Amino acid sequence: KCHMHIVHLSDAGSLDLIRETKSRHDTNLTVETCPHYLLLDSDSSTPMTVLTKCFPPIRDGVNRQKLWNDGIQPGLIDMIASDHSPCAPELRNKPFEEAWGGISGLQYQLPAILTAMKSSGIYADDDDMFISLAGLWSERPAQLVPGLAKVKGKLEVGMQADICVWNPDHVGKLADAAKEHHRWKGASAFLDMNLNGRVLATFV
Repeated sequence: KCHMHIVHLSDAGSLDLIRETKSRHDTNLTVETCPHYLLLDSDSSTPMTVLTKCFPPIRDGVNRQKLWNDGIQPGLIDMIASDHSPCAPELRNKPFEEAWGGISGLQYQLPAILTAMKSSGIYADDDDMFISLAGLWSERPAQLVPGLAKVKGKLEVGMQADICVWNPDHVGKLADAAKEHHRWKGASAFLDMNLNGRVLATFV
């Protein structure tokens, strides 16, 4: 039987079909969504601009919460991926219909998803939240590639030491850490948002 992986799930209306399919073929279907679908919505106080233009599009707040309640919480959504899609500034500096479509800001994915988790309302406490974060970002993605989970996805003796050092208590805007923009400063969808957590170092 062939394994099927759904990428960039943004529409909570698809969850019923995913639930039905997983009930019959639970080892053959995996699903991912992205931080921007879990943090941003089209009817919030944050306006949709060329920085938030992506495919599939960001949807309304009701849809966003359903992704948490009906997708992440029961395990229908297996993992979270970045969908990092950067471009040169001149490709974004155009009218909305003509501008590049894709969310940029790979280095801010962890603060973005932690911020979304804290506001989701589905976690009993921080321990519950961080265990979920490790599964969604590390453990289950490593299981996608045959054999990869033997060396990646967990902090255990014998595993490759891919480690992120970060401060989960930090709250601030990206502009406050502007020197850390590694490419095309000002091109992130998460600009001017108060995000939770700050990456201090990465070891691979």
